[in-house]
Amino acid sequence: MKRLFYLLTLSLMMAVTTAAKDQVVTLPRGAKPQVYTLDGRGYEPTGNGYELQDYIVYKQIQVAFYEDKVYVQGLSYFFPEAWVVGTLYEDKAVFKSGQLYGTDEEGSVYFVGLTPDEVITDVTFMYHPQMGILEAEQFICENSKKDKIGAFDYFERTVLVPGAPRTRTLVTLPEGLQAEEYHAAANDIMHGKANAEFGVKIAMDGNDVYMQRTSTYVPDGWVKGTMADGKVTFPQGQYLGKFDTHLYSAWDVYFEGAVFNYDAATGTLTSDEGFITTVSYRQWSYVNHVTMTKVEEKAGTPVKPSIDNFLYNEESDAYRVYLDILLHTTDGQFMNSDKVGYRVVYEQDGEVHDYQFTPGKYHHLTEAMDIIPYWFNDGDWQIFNRGSYFLLFPDDVDSWSRFGIKTVYTGGGETHESEIFWKDINWEGQGIRQPAAEVSTECFDLTGRHAGQGRHGLLIQKTQRVDGTVVTRKVVKK
Repeated sequence: MKRLFYLLTLSLMMAVTTAAKDQVVTLPRGAKPQVYTLDGRGYEPTGNGYELQDYIVYKQIQVAFYEDKVYVQGLSYFFPEAWVVGTLYEDKAVFKSGQLYGTDEEGSVYFVGLTPDEVITDVTFMYHPQMGILEAEQFICENSKKDKIGAFDYFERTVLVPGAPRTRTLVTLPEGLQAEEYHAAANDIMHGKANAEFGVKIAMDGNDVYMQRTSTYVPDGWVKGTMADGKVTFPQGQYLGKFDTHLYSAWDVYFEGAVFNYDAATGTLTSDEGFITTVSYRQWSYVNHVTMTKVEEKAGTPVKPSIDNFLYNEESDAYRVYLDILLHTTDGQFMNSDKVGYRVVYEQDGEVHDYQFTPGKYHHLTEAMDIIPYWFNDGDWQIFNRGSYFLLFPDDVDSWSRFGIKTVYTGGGETHESEIFWKDINWEGQGIRQPAAEVSTECFDLTGRHAGQGRHGLLIQKTQRVDGTVVTRKVVKK
């Protein structure tokens, strides 16, 4: 009596029985199943009438790739051994709706795709070949009929990930093992930078190799690989840590594997394929054509950085400045990223000043900062590490004629600064959106009560502008 309470009429039962002539999918003789994990959200029977309960799905399944087809076993609640098959393309796999899971004394059960507005459709999994991940775009229903809605249970989010269910176990560097600085040059796919540079830490302990700083979100996370025959292999699915967004909850970040060629004579590791990091199995960073070279720290003058973009962000009521901090000196020496920072300068009324990042504006700071270290991240999306970006606020910038950045390097026991990269602020000529003038500004505490002029601490500031927009942001009143 597993499913009878879902079947409303005898005519529906007769229709289900008639449909039983459909054939179940069988795995081809040459296909080799791989262990996968189904990670998603679903609704399954409770055994209490028609009631379904939602649950987090995290279980081991099997997937097989064979010729231009992909087979999946484990999607069915009632027939867990049943397979379904889809056609594999370069970046997607399409599974026909209406495939038969199985038939028993209570009738037949079908694999059926459904759109959010309840239209039956084939199921398209987006395929990420570098990671082997498949992610469904439609709901996947376990259905009483193959061409009409009659779901026993369904998945509303379905991600298929290679390997057994993952853990949140962090890799730790063995006690006493020292990591060394390496310079990484790569093609940054996500940001379209063909000559990206960043620093990594690598430690070698016999055939064990440890690497740190593969993700900007959790730069402290380590991954572990093994060296054999001149190659270092880092397995897929290593947990890097949790990134607290302070806005959208916390994200689990994973390293999705890599294979490097190692040249002991030059101290370099290279990989054409590169590596990927993911957040909730979504590609979050991807670099390829990677060369990592051990840094021999020497004093030198850093090359001039650049400002890649400067734009107004309405959500934060601030200008977001995207940087490119290069990690080599003017004579071509690689720099130790732990000893690199950047300074912001601005010109106002014909005079040049150093800009200070203060706790009043950057409320996760505990003290004012003149130089932002390369790896500094305030954890609140106002200042991000690797010099990726920082925010500037209208009450400062609107009175400037231009601003600039310069790199500061303290390597080799000496401190040197680069030339300044200047950004002229020509609002109309550069097409930069300047916020409308303010009408009023009010502050509230975290309970929503109006905060008077003398109120201190973390407050919510609401600014109304002449164009009718209202901008809300957190501020710290000292």
